[in-house]
Amino acid sequence: MKKDVYDEQSTAIANRPQGGNKAGSSKAGFDKEEMMKKMQVAGTPGPAHQTLGDFVGNWKAEVKCWMEPGSEPNVSKATSKTNY
Repeated sequence: MKKDVYDEQSTAIANRPQGGNKAGSSKAGFDKEEMMKKMQVAGTPGPAHQTLGDFVGNWKAEVKCWMEPGSEPNVSKATSKTNY
């Protein structure tokens, strides 16, 4: 059965309760300084980012694609330079 996701989303948005917390409103116990510290920690590169260092450098690629067995391949070539 096919569902149209956009209709469901727009219906959910149209039927959401009015009032309550809106953008820019403050909640009890909300500490902006604490939130900023958490955001800074979340945005700090960690060990997983260090493993991406293996991809820094100049790269050459050659991709071959055969349309049917025994045929000559289509060959595409590319280069890439990664600085960080």
